[in-house]
Amino acid sequence: MASIKKGISPGLLKSTSFWIMARVFTASVFVWMISVSWGRWSIPGVGTSNPLMYTNAGNTLFWVVWLMGLVILIPLTGRAWCGVCPVGYLNELVSRWGLARPFPRRLRNLYFMALFLFITVLLLGLWRIHHFPGATAIYLTGWAVIAVFLGLIFKDRSLCSHICPIGGMLGLYSRLSFLGLEVADQDTCRDCDDRECIQGVHWWGRIGLGRFQWAQRFRRHPCPAGLKVWEMKGAQRCLMCFNCMRVCPHDNIKLGFRTPLTALWQKGHPRFSETAVVAALLGFLMLSFLRFWPGLQEIVAAGPSTLSGLVGTGTMKFIYLGWAGFILPLLLVVSPAVLVRSMGMVSKADKEIEPAGSDASGRFSFRFWIEPSVVYNNSEQDDNGEKILYRESSIKGLTASFLPILAPILLGGHIVLALVKLNAKLPYFFLGLNDPAGIRTFMAVEELGLINRPEMIFPISVAKWVSVLVLSWAIFLSLTAARKLSGNEKLPFLPFAMQIILIGAIFAGGLQKWLF
Repeated sequence: MASIKKGISPGLLKSTSFWIMARVFTASVFVWMISVSWGRWSIPGVGTSNPLMYTNAGNTLFWVVWLMGLVILIPLTGRAWCGVCPVGYLNELVSRWGLARPFPRRLRNLYFMALFLFITVLLLGLWRIHHFPGATAIYLTGWAVIAVFLGLIFKDRSLCSHICPIGGMLGLYSRLSFLGLEVADQDTCRDCDDRECIQGVHWWGRIGLGRFQWAQRFRRHPCPAGLKVWEMKGAQRCLMCFNCMRVCPHDNIKLGFRTPLTALWQKGHPRFSETAVVAALLGFLMLSFLRFWPGLQEIVAAGPSTLSGLVGTGTMKFIYLGWAGFILPLLLVVSPAVLVRSMGMVSKADKEIEPAGSDASGRFSFRFWIEPSVVYNNSEQDDNGEKILYRESSIKGLTASFLPILAPILLGGHIVLALVKLNAKLPYFFLGLNDPAGIRTFMAVEELGLINRPEMIFPISVAKWVSVLVLSWAIFLSLTAARKLSGNEKLPFLPFAMQIILIGAIFAGGLQKWLF
């Protein structure tokens, strides 16, 4: 983790009352979104298929205000949302009375996050759940049910650490955040015998009224992700709940500004499972931009069209979403590592340790070529205390090492989508506050013409050039990170630069067709 420049531990963030009020507020908004959206699918007598898409306040609040606003705030707040997320906190609360079993070791990866992210893309693409408030309410309720189910079985926030797709997205993007938590003095943590940040704090309090008194046991809970803050090697898994700061008896855990870009090329050991999250996220962004670029969309859809003709034309949309939403992005993510590995362009030091593609006996081994099955010169562990098992010169090792360089360009593309969406649709939310269900608002705007359609916050001429600047800056940051990391690893820069330029061209082409 990049070092904290100036650490602070404000009393507000250590106040239990503050966090209770913040979580009660977000939980109330969550319940309100479901209640105003539940059962709202259409308006009787109105022929429009999705009349409540933006006029329903709950639907707009979730898909536009919250989801898009969260993306824009990530560079400033990192994973701070996880600290007040009502679904994550519900999972944590239930886990305190559940079976409290540890999450299976073999499943402590990011594949479930990628799976649920891709499932959400399918729900958006096949059934347009964001068009119908009723579907949105079911989707949100489903996540609450999953949070309760996981909490009854596993300890801590298993949902946030291993399942939630938003957590996977925030984990990737938080590498670019200016905020972070870190211990002020490593020696203080090493000499600490209490370890209250991972064990919590218990105390007894006496409550009474006159002659009637009783004792109550209270507890300040430790890190819900099971992290050891003094050993954290990155901010990707920290939920920013500040539990560790509140329970630390030495006031040794600080919040402060850090240099975010250094996390992109620091020597580390990213998990290969994050590749699946990156692929699913890239797939979502590609699908979003390809909608506005029909020519390229036809080229991408050529393969799925042929395949759907063989298995049935009714499967065309599903096959296209699977191809463009995950398989093609996955190929884009791993292609530079495949190119580097197949051409033998690995570092000289690595070749001297063991011939590439060979096992200990010197014979060719495809398993060694692609699998991270051997650990050498590596006794480091991840935040769970598990050894990192990957071979740095394998495809998996190379892909995992260079995953951080894609964070800026993916975040840049996502911010562009968020800016344009908020600019056009945020006024609908303010209009819908007087009519949360959205029926009267739709009738007044679309059917009766009593109210004009809300105008954009900024003119399109401003929005499009701001989007160009954001995307250009994101491409530059990714190229800078690739250049720096390739120099550190003594690997060629060109394959990774081509990857970034290709992704940037897809985003830029879609943006040009969309706004210009």
